[in-house]
Amino acid sequence: RKVRTKREDDSPEENEVRVTNKVKRGTKDDAFVEEALAMFEDKGFDTVFLKAMGGAIPKVIMTAEIVKRKVPGLHQILTLTSNTTVDVYEPLEEGLRQVTNERQVSSITITLSKKPLDTSDIGYQAPLTEEERSQPITEPAKRTRRSRKKPTRSNNNEDDDEEPTTPSKRGKNRKGRGRRGKRNNRQRNNK
Repeated sequence: RKVRTKREDDSPEENEVRVTNKVKRGTKDDAFVEEALAMFEDKGFDTVFLKAMGGAIPKVIMTAEIVKRKVPGLHQILTLTSNTTVDVYEPLEEGLRQVTNERQVSSITITLSKKPLDTSDIGYQAPLTEEERSQPITEPAKRTRRSRKKPTRSNNNEDDDEEPTTPSKRGKNRKGRGRRGKRNNRQRNNK
């Protein structure tokens, strides 16, 4: 059974939004956007930090892009880091020992500020122009598995001078059984 361990930096700052993949019951998907907007507009912060780890990184990037379009003149600095996370598993049965597992987890911090930030920082992005702010955000394309089908050859060759290609002899006498088919055929022939 996995045991939740407390980290030293477990409590967020006042102007920090931690974006996660887990959405609490009764909240909307854009709750993180609303929280960041409230920090700028209602609480009066000049700088807001958006943080995420692992699989929530695309979500925090989308959150930052939406906030940048709704609040004019936001400067941005993006910082990527890698943190070591230790997972502790306690045994369910007596007599077994506790297991720990260390793993590297990517994390991101996006600093959004109404005040100018360090433009020489490698992750700096200038505020969006009015034209950029008016453009809709496109959703990232969903990743799909590519099929492993071989491309088909068309019979219409533009160059009539070329000789037609001969089919491969690789599948000859295999009878659709992969490598086993060849081996089984040899065993049958030796009997």
